[in-house]
Amino acid sequence: MNDYQAAIGELTRGYEFFLDHFKVEDVVKKVKPIITISPAGRRKALGWFGSNFWQDKENNTFHEINISAEYMTRPVEEIFETLLHEMAHMHNHALGIDDCTVTQYHKKSFKSRAEFYGLVVAKMRGKGYAHTILGDGGTKAIQALKPNAAIFKILRVPMNKGATKDSPYITINLKKEDYEDKFDELKGKWELDSNGEVGRRIFEEMDWVKLIG
Repeated sequence: MNDYQAAIGELTRGYEFFLDHFKVEDVVKKVKPIITISPAGRRKALGWFGSNFWQDKENNTFHEINISAEYMTRPVEEIFETLLHEMAHMHNHALGIDDCTVTQYHKKSFKSRAEFYGLVVAKMRGKGYAHTILGDGGTKAIQALKPNAAIFKILRVPMNKGATKDSPYITINLKKEDYEDKFDELKGKWELDSNGEVGRRIFEEMDWVKLIG
């Protein structure tokens, strides 16, 4: 078994353990999500729950709980806190409870379910009750699980670590607090998805003749 498979196995063990530990209803236990570790990409999320993300040859669909690959070197407690966060979403979905909008605004129904899983919930600007950390209940559940922390020393190599001599990229460092609002404004104005696309648009629209004489 390679490191990736071992990490998936440990996350699956945690998922099944938490179902029993928190005495989750049988109707929710019958839902068998596929647990994955994959890149966050533009989402920059620690993880996510996705309904009906998978389909087999018989057209049966399955939900997905993902832990983002870029964040696998966090303390093991934080990895399992993310799992508990996504389990709260899955639990609500299994009961037909809408707890999050398409823009990822987390409703009070999510807050209630996350607290059920031993998390402490706080509001985030524009995201509702999206911020969670381990509370006493979640901490005790992870301690009872006794996760194998060594398994999670797996990290996806970033696509761009910065410019090198042979790199096709140019790295430009800007202070986030000075430019974040400006980039967000331009993303909305130009209907773009990322800061990188905004940067390319800025460069494309420059009058280079005037700029470099």
